[in-house]
Amino acid sequence: MFKKIYFDLFSFGFLIFSLALLFYIIYKDFFITKNIAFNSYYLKYYIIAFTLIIFSFLSFKLNVELKKNISLSILSIMIGLYLVEFYLSYKYHFKKIPHEVNLEIYNKKNKFDLFLELKKNGLDIVPRIDPKTYFTVEKQFNKEGFFPLSGISNKITLGCNELGYFSKYKSDRFGFNNNDIIWDKRFIDAILIGDSFANGACVNRKNNISDNLIKTYDLNVLNLGFDGNGPLIELATLKEYAPIKFKNIIWLYYEGNDLKDLEIEENNNTLKKYILDNKFRQNLKKKQLSVDNFLKKKLDNVVKKEHLKKDLNQNMYSFLVNEKNKDFDFPRFLKLYTIREITINSMFGIKLNKNFEKIILETKHFSEKNDANFLFVYIPEHYRFTKKIYNMDSHLNYKDVKEVIKKNKIRFLDLKEIFSQKDFNPKKLYATPVGGHFNPLGYKYLSNLIYESMDK
Repeated sequence: MFKKIYFDLFSFGFLIFSLALLFYIIYKDFFITKNIAFNSYYLKYYIIAFTLIIFSFLSFKLNVELKKNISLSILSIMIGLYLVEFYLSYKYHFKKIPHEVNLEIYNKKNKFDLFLELKKNGLDIVPRIDPKTYFTVEKQFNKEGFFPLSGISNKITLGCNELGYFSKYKSDRFGFNNNDIIWDKRFIDAILIGDSFANGACVNRKNNISDNLIKTYDLNVLNLGFDGNGPLIELATLKEYAPIKFKNIIWLYYEGNDLKDLEIEENNNTLKKYILDNKFRQNLKKKQLSVDNFLKKKLDNVVKKEHLKKDLNQNMYSFLVNEKNKDFDFPRFLKLYTIREITINSMFGIKLNKNFEKIILETKHFSEKNDANFLFVYIPEHYRFTKKIYNMDSHLNYKDVKEVIKKNKIRFLDLKEIFSQKDFNPKKLYATPVGGHFNPLGYKYLSNLIYESMDK
């Protein structure tokens, strides 16, 4: 009798754990990541949770002896998994950083507090507000009916810190990271499209890709990149802001999050029109005053209420202190983070979105219509070279993306292939161990490769 009650408690515990797991996944999916729709990244975890719930109900019907064997098996498996997790997490995540990082050179202020201080001291400055913010800050992004694709115009704009300083740039008349004079040029040699790598994240303008191309090769380069942009926002930006005459479209694709960003972007009705209707435009060039007013109002709301400041915040100093001084992260260990990274996330990563090829073909058509050339640049995630835990190709859809580009006869600059060469050391190009963007050497190296690959 005692055994029966004990193993009935086991079934109840199994059920409670399974339900708790399901609610945690829902919480992560809709509240933490603040998705406006179901995120397929969590599909595999939903399947696991529902499978466990079904088995927990079935466990009530099992006899005591079978429950005993199952419970012992589960206990043995969990002990084994945590032993493996301990070994892997120590090996790949929590060992002392092999680089020497001088914490004293890092600004101890977070981005939000630094912005407030500089503003208080009289500097006409704003933090960079990325288009993706309209997904994470609020679902109804703008009652006026337009979706901003740029930042606040003609302002010193505060960026990120991965190299010991917060980067800054003076935005142009449309809020992008350019010298404003570029808009007065009659002919543009290259339009740069992409996310933070195109924008020039965490370095000052003189070190980003567009300025390297301008200074080194005397080109007219228009930088339309913005942090957090995915393929759909990038296509929309190209259609809204491309000048009349240009020679090249340089599309920077980052394997780390571009497909994840696309899954969120395609749920927005305004953005979706850019692939459903070739002629759709918001005419944002004529609405910059409205864009500025909208973004300033949003920023004022952040400053006053501070409940949204985490969306504009970055504290690299805290990251460094944590990574430098702790050898173990218990919450990640408890969630079997490294095992999931190697197995579940590796085998069931985000699949190539069907709209990805549509966007690429639309960009190719746009370039051909304007008698321009299209260069697709594949930027690998730095974890490929710093962790080396598993083969990341399937997880990050490298082969599928490459096949789409090659199949449609688009010029392809494959940094993953170049960085993977035997005697090549890609770690020297990234801002590791602090962040995942390039350092000045990396941006310079990429600008040289782009110049060699584009039509002059």
